Amino acid sequence: IKDRLNSNQNMGLFNIYHRDMQLIQALDTVGRTVVYEVETAYVIHKVLNKRVHFYQTDREMDREILNYVKANNIELTMDDINAHPQQYFVQVSYENIMNLFSLKGKDGLYFHLFGVPFGQNNRSCQILQKLLQKNEIEYVGYSNVYSFNHAFPNQLSWMIQALQPDNLVCVHANTPEKVNAMGYHQVLPEQNEAYIIENG
Repeated sequence: IKDRLNSNQNMGLFNIYHRDMQLIQALDTVGRTVVYEVETAYVIHKVLNKRVHFYQTDREMDREILNYVKANNIELTMDDINAHPQQYFVQVSYENIMNLFSLKGKDGLYFHLFGVPFGQNNRSCQILQKLLQKNEIEYVGYSNVYSFNHAFPNQLSWMIQALQPDNLVCVHANTPEKVNAMGYHQVLPEQNEAYIIENG
């Protein structure tokens, strides 16, 4: 990311999974002032107790969260960012994608850093890329099926064998019943039911 930004004198934009604190911390090394959306600035301050730069999008937001972020972080306006676009790396998530029309991102770079939407065949991804083309912003995507808890079935089977759990509960899966439990006790939780782990 740093190399690509260094080779481009226009605005840098990004879309990130806002709970990936390791990647968020790594963005401090890109060589530009990183500017987050309000909700992400809120999560960062709550989790890392870190002051960051943020800007308000055109979308309505929770006033309590906004007030908290204003009290604990550094606000920039879109005018501030547009005045010196080459100095900033600005979060523009898909839900705020219409802000592309308010930011001077032309000839800049948009880094898709595992934020929503995900997957080249996803209709929302296609819309995102068309909006970037319309705004003359280059799309840079980093998609890796081996990272961020995405795995092939054989990788899941290997992990289950390696861990040898007493109980197996699949989360973040569309069809958890299809996971090969290989003789391990698989629990398929019911929605809105409480489960208690006893003795590990």
